[in-house]
Amino acid sequence: MGGIYESEGRVEVFYDNQWGSICDSLWSIEDATVVCRQLNYSGADLALVAGQYGEGQGVVLFSNMECNGTEGNLSTCKYDLVDVTNCDHLRDAGVVCTSQGSLRLAGGSVPGEGRVEILGESGDWGTICDDGWDKTDAGVACRQLGYPDALEALVNVGYPNTQPVFGSGSGPILLDGLDCESEKRHLRDCLVTKEWGIHDCTHGEDAGITCDMGRKFLLN
Repeated sequence: MGGIYESEGRVEVFYDNQWGSICDSLWSIEDATVVCRQLNYSGADLALVAGQYGEGQGVVLFSNMECNGTEGNLSTCKYDLVDVTNCDHLRDAGVVCTSQGSLRLAGGSVPGEGRVEILGESGDWGTICDDGWDKTDAGVACRQLGYPDALEALVNVGYPNTQPVFGSGSGPILLDGLDCESEKRHLRDCLVTKEWGIHDCTHGEDAGITCDMGRKFLLN
């Protein structure tokens, strides 16, 4: 509920003949993974806290959810009923499930930096060509990954004589000529000059980012 895409939103569960939300107390990527698999996704990109997808209208049903990530259903995880906790809709938990357009970072030495890799329709992870790659594009990527903003958009200025800062990918090159506006929340919402998978690049031009490591409302 509350998301732009079917693969994201506030988590609501049906319990005791009513729909309700889950408090974000102890909410983790393991909990989100169970939710996403229960919804027929392969896994979770992010576990969201602090009502990032808006406040639910029903009751807050569960709190202190503790899954190990291998369960097939939230009902088999440990949890408390909300009547023994102190929680309201300002703390409704959410998830972003892994789907086409999901992002991950590779090749970095610390969290929040790396080569940008994006999940394609066929389930393969691929890279983004750095043609036109700028800080606005990087900012959208960082926010999609749960960071406040981007510090740097990294391109291989020495190509073809040098390698990208975070190394070269090995999968398909999925996006080329990306042009984002700053208010976008996902790279897949941005304009591209070529269709997915169409490019005139090599992995020597794989785009990278360094994200602002400021306070996150998202967990991963």
